[in-house]
Amino acid sequence: MNSTFAQRSSNVFFQAKKITDSEIPDRSITPDSTYKFFGHLVSDSIGYHLYSKNLKTGDTTKLSTGIGYFGKVIMSPNGKQLAYEWSDDNYTEIKLVNIDGSGHQVLYSDSVLFSQLQDWSPDGKYLSAMVFNKDRLFQSILISTSANPVIVLREQQFKSLNWGFMQCKMSFSDNGKFIAYDISRKNSWYDRDIFIRAIGGGNEIPVVQNSSNNLLVGWAPGSKGIVFSSNQSGKWNLYYLTILNGKPQGSPQMVVQDMGAPITVVDYTNDGSLYYKKGVHDMFNLSIAILDSSSNKIIDTKILSRHIGFNTAVQWSRDGQYLAYAWGIGSGYEPLTLAIRSDKTGKERLIKLDKLMRHGGHGFEPQWSPDGKSIISDGRLRDYYGPGMDSQGLYEIDLSSGTARPIKTSSTICGLDCYWTPVWLKDGGLLFGQRLTSTIFLKDLKTGIEKKIYHQADPAVIRTWPTSCLTVSPDGKQIAFIWAKWSDEKWINKLMLLSISSGQPKELLTASGGQQLSVPAWMPDSQNIIFAFSKGAENTSFELVTINIDSKKTKNLGLTIDGIVPYSLSVHPDGKRIAFTAGNEIYYREETWVLRNLLGNLQAIQKNKWHK
Repeated sequence: MNSTFAQRSSNVFFQAKKITDSEIPDRSITPDSTYKFFGHLVSDSIGYHLYSKNLKTGDTTKLSTGIGYFGKVIMSPNGKQLAYEWSDDNYTEIKLVNIDGSGHQVLYSDSVLFSQLQDWSPDGKYLSAMVFNKDRLFQSILISTSANPVIVLREQQFKSLNWGFMQCKMSFSDNGKFIAYDISRKNSWYDRDIFIRAIGGGNEIPVVQNSSNNLLVGWAPGSKGIVFSSNQSGKWNLYYLTILNGKPQGSPQMVVQDMGAPITVVDYTNDGSLYYKKGVHDMFNLSIAILDSSSNKIIDTKILSRHIGFNTAVQWSRDGQYLAYAWGIGSGYEPLTLAIRSDKTGKERLIKLDKLMRHGGHGFEPQWSPDGKSIISDGRLRDYYGPGMDSQGLYEIDLSSGTARPIKTSSTICGLDCYWTPVWLKDGGLLFGQRLTSTIFLKDLKTGIEKKIYHQADPAVIRTWPTSCLTVSPDGKQIAFIWAKWSDEKWINKLMLLSISSGQPKELLTASGGQQLSVPAWMPDSQNIIFAFSKGAENTSFELVTINIDSKKTKNLGLTIDGIVPYSLSVHPDGKRIAFTAGNEIYYREETWVLRNLLGNLQAIQKNKWHK
């Protein structure tokens, strides 16, 4: 079933309002106001446990058992039971417990790696969930709260885990007869369609199917239809679709235009109000600082772009003719766009990286190949079909075709195999780090041979935040990186120099007392390193400083920037221009919104026949 949506905006009826979290209804309190549930960290070794408090007596009861951490919690419609996710390093389970601490039982445990507990049926007989197990089987299931077997609504055999399940949604109709859920097409984590199925059995019924992303929000309380978001128009809009007796009626109708991003439902209330959150990513600035060679001082700065993606590095090509950086977020639904900016004309050639995702919230650090024909960065394939469970690793992006091929990928779910900051040497070799082990490797791309050239033992680490804390000298002989150690509630940073041939580190500079060093970059002479020096513990005011690797003498370059954090530096081969990206330290935040009287407004739309 292909759906063409009615595109006329109905904001006359719908006015979403931004609110604070304190205005969200408190769903942790039972309907009779007798109990409240909450989480508490017992200890790092024992875990994060679920508790309930009797609001009349003040007594508290630990509800979860064992060693581990609880995840999502949902309360039964009558307020007498809690279903919750429970996990440790080896397993994930879905459990049920009475709010007073009695009747504890495991409802579901089947080699599950990750679960998404979703909804409770109105009659309290079923829980809905989506699970991904160790055999890479992804299932949408109904779990009976009695002894009945689990009902599998839909299952797909995926070849990897790419976190797409985090956007999945399931929702029961008010009468409890149907359940709606979204699911991806062609065993891919993204590009979702929406289906419904009768609880008592029967075939799966497609209700929203097209070539776009259609994400279920939920069954609208008190109505006969579902609400969902879709980017079919090129923007994320919110739609309503009437469903009668399990069949869609007419075309979906827009209820809110351009929501900015996919939303996460927080709550539906009985009065038909929809509370939701949406992510907001702050864009960064790309700037150029002009360095006067005679005085060795920065004499001017200018902003080249204000649409740089968060936590994104910039780099000059080796001949100085182009700058490489990225736009956008880099998620599965909002891919990165690689920009290649001509230094001569200022024009950008844009390459949409719709197959390559940012690795979580980590940096995107484009690095030029010696021949200037490709870019390498860390990332993750949007839809991965390889042999390992995960696809995080280092990828080479061909600038003529935009295709990305893996150079080195992890075999587990990142973890200790998570790779970071690839740096291309002029002879074609590749440097990269292994994040959690604080190890630097050198890889010969022709032979595939790797060797470890440095390892930082605990408790210190090689700094990997925000980006580009590993850099190689233009002559290819030495690397610089930031050594970091957390001590007395403050970071101690050291700028370290390492000869690639000898592997013996040399300390150039130490910053303590809350001061921080970051994003080193080499000057063309291979004798001086420029870096950002942040004086305050908040790291939101920085200066650009240079240091000579022989004398260890430092010089302030005369540029201080307040209110933002430095994310990368790159020096032009002429030594006169410094490209840098900078932005807010907290670049991602969630806003809470409410759409009040959703049901009443839907009825108004239907009455006025706002159809296509």
